[in-house]
Amino acid sequence: ALMALRTLPALVLAPRAALERLRRSRSEPRRLGIAALGGFVLLADEPNEIVLGLTGRFWKIAGEVLPSDPATFRDPPPPGCARAAMNVVLTPRGERATLVETDTRIHCADEASRRAFALYWRAIRLGSGAIRHAMLRAIARHAERTPEPVIST
Repeated sequence: ALMALRTLPALVLAPRAALERLRRSRSEPRRLGIAALGGFVLLADEPNEIVLGLTGRFWKIAGEVLPSDPATFRDPPPPGCARAAMNVVLTPRGERATLVETDTRIHCADEASRRAFALYWRAIRLGSGAIRHAMLRAIARHAERTPEPVIST
């Protein structure tokens, strides 16, 4: 709900850009869900790790998310922007347990964008944490209801 709420200003203030993100999100793998709608792109998809990326001026009311290209994502962000990368890593812990970890990293293009992002982060930090916890709970629910493979002898 918080991710959907975050996209509302963009729908009102920049409907063309929001509709373009919706169109692009449909071409991303289905499991990305609302992350693709928010402008995230798939940067890596390994057996035990997925990495998503986002470029823009997140601190602006409409988000000002820019298209990201996985091939050039490691390049410096455009002036006045930042890049965010988030991963989810699965580490097996024995036969019936898995540690799920997530990490987010931000790279700002310049001092002005760093200051703007710092203010933005202070405002949204608790909501971002709530989204992260909800995501991890959803992963746990899915893992716990997925039937174990049947091994026949």
